[in-house]
Amino acid sequence: MRLTLGQKGLLLVLVPLLFELSLFGLLLKALRDAGGELKRVEFARQVNFHSNRIGKLLLNSAASLYLSSEASSPLLNNGLLLDDRFEHDIQQIPVEFEELQRLFADDPEAQKHLAQINSNFSVAFVYAREAKRWTELGNRQAADRELHKLKPLTTSISSQMDQLTEHYRQIELNAPRVQDEYRQLLEKYLVGGAVLGVVVALLMVNYFNRTLKVRLNVLAENSKRFGRSEPLLATTAGNDEIGEVDRTFRSMVDTIEKAEQQRKEFLEMITHDLKSPLASVVNSLSLLNWRATDECKMSHEESTSLAEGVELSCDRMLLLINELLEMEKLKSGKLELDLEKVPLAYVLESSVSSLRGILRQKNVNVSVADTDVEVNCDAGRVMQVMSNLLSNAVSLSPHESTIQVNVDADGMELVKVSVIDSGPGIRAEDVEKLFQKFQSMPRPESSDRYRGTGLGLTISKTIVEQHGGTIGFTNRTDGGSGAEFWFTLPKA
Repeated sequence: MRLTLGQKGLLLVLVPLLFELSLFGLLLKALRDAGGELKRVEFARQVNFHSNRIGKLLLNSAASLYLSSEASSPLLNNGLLLDDRFEHDIQQIPVEFEELQRLFADDPEAQKHLAQINSNFSVAFVYAREAKRWTELGNRQAADRELHKLKPLTTSISSQMDQLTEHYRQIELNAPRVQDEYRQLLEKYLVGGAVLGVVVALLMVNYFNRTLKVRLNVLAENSKRFGRSEPLLATTAGNDEIGEVDRTFRSMVDTIEKAEQQRKEFLEMITHDLKSPLASVVNSLSLLNWRATDECKMSHEESTSLAEGVELSCDRMLLLINELLEMEKLKSGKLELDLEKVPLAYVLESSVSSLRGILRQKNVNVSVADTDVEVNCDAGRVMQVMSNLLSNAVSLSPHESTIQVNVDADGMELVKVSVIDSGPGIRAEDVEKLFQKFQSMPRPESSDRYRGTGLGLTISKTIVEQHGGTIGFTNRTDGGSGAEFWFTLPKA
């Protein structure tokens, strides 16, 4: 998984937060369970209150009735006459039954049980009324008979009420213990969650801090090693910004090392390529001086050959110096174009003429296609491009061969100029290096041409692109051998 440092920081916050949210969820559930238990306890208390109230009213009404039947005159009970007390209690019992029915509205089984109790109470109510009526009539025997029927019925009602409320009495009795258990559970969640939350946060902070510290130390150490030119440590793991910095740093180091290697090779090449023609010039001048001192006559052919050798060596040194100066201009952005309307034929012929020494040395001919097209260009810069392409073509071509310069002006806006040699072509492994700095054109083993700076094609590419054209090459596939280098220029 690829995570940035920002995402890892967010993860560092989110994980403890999610843990705390999970703990909050557990606490919320425990609170809801505790709230549900409180409701059950409150419900049980109301059931027990009304059932106990029924039992008490039933007992008081029966006691009032018995006392009334035994007494010769009404007696007072808590400030009320026994008859009034009986009436009060007997009328309150249905009210309590209604409250119980309301409480058990969602419990069909309890409703059925209450209906049976209420039915028994209705019968008991009839017996009580009869007993009271016979007592008022003075028929003690009849009243005792009704009271005798009432007694087992009262006992049955009390027993049924006990069965109905036994479960709720247990709930009420266990309420303190259950509430204490919930309190302890909440305390465990709070304390344990807080401790675990801190531990998780510390572990994550320690993990991220340790991994980041190790990786940053690797970066710091590699910077020091690079400054001391020592091998770098292994790549740091990870795909975040630190990993990206590490990869970028290593890529920079590789680029610098390649550039340094190119610089060394370039210096070696420049030293060799400047030293070789300079030595040729010195030797030629020494020979001329020796002949002049020795008063030995030199034939016209010999002097011409020495002069051509000196000229060619000077041309080689001048080309090297000019390419270096042009590259510096390109790097500083000081390459300027003097655009004007120029006949393309003039540019091509002038470029060929400037290489007559090289062409004569290898006895190579150049065939330039006839064209009357005009281009909008900097003639001197385009001649520089053509001279470079022709020089490379001469180097790749065998002795006594012909180089073709073709012109394709069929396009609407651009004209294409091609330089085709009859050499071995460009190897596949050299294709990507052709237009890179300090990458010399590959030469045949039999070539006596010097290697060059490797800047010619790079400079040519920049000049052509600043004209609004493109440059490239293809190996010939039309049955012949050699390579075709081409570039385009805008028509005038």
